Amino acid sequence: MEELCSKSQELRICLSKTNTLKEENVLFREELLSLKKSKDEFLTMSNVNSKKCIDSVETVDSVDCLESHAKELVSENLSLQAELLRKDDVLKGLLFDLSMLQESASKNKDQQDEIEEILSSFEALEDELSAKSCELGQAIANSQMLENQLQEKTNVISTLELGIWKMLWQQGILLRRS
Repeated sequence: MEELCSKSQELRICLSKTNTLKEENVLFREELLSLKKSKDEFLTMSNVNSKKCIDSVETVDSVDCLESHAKELVSENLSLQAELLRKDDVLKGLLFDLSMLQESASKNKDQQDEIEEILSSFEALEDELSAKSCELGQAIANSQMLENQLQEKTNVISTLELGIWKMLWQQGILLRRS
C-alpha cells in the first residue's frame, strides 16, 4: 500500500513537472516568435535605411556626404548583422531547450503510463485476492461441516459397536448359562 502511495506521489510530481515544462515550452515559443519578429524588423529597417541612403545619394551633391552615409550604413548593417547573429544563437538555444522539454514530457508520459499500468495490475490482484479469500472461507466452512459429519458418524459407529458388544456379551452370558 505504501508503494502505491509512493507511486501516486511520484505521479503527481511528474504531472506537476510536466505542466511546468509545458508552460516553459509555451514561453519559449513566444520568445522564439518575438525573436523572429525582431529579426524581420531589423531586416525591414535595414532595407528602409538602404533605400534612404540610395535616395539621399541621388539628391546629395557632395561626395563627402555620400561617404558619410555609406559609412553609417555599413556601421548600422554590421551592428544589425551582429544583433542578428546573437539572436540566431539565442534561437538555437531556445530550439535546444524546446527539444529537451519535449523529450522530458515524453519520458514523463511514459512514466505516467507505467504507473497507471501498475495500478491497474494492483487492482486486478486485489480482486483476485478477494475472490480467493472468499473461496478459502467456503472451503473452511465445508471442511468444518465434513469434520462435524465425521464426528457424528464416529459417534454412531461407537454407539453401534457398544450395542454389538453388549449383545455379544449378553449372548455370551446366555450361552454359558445354557
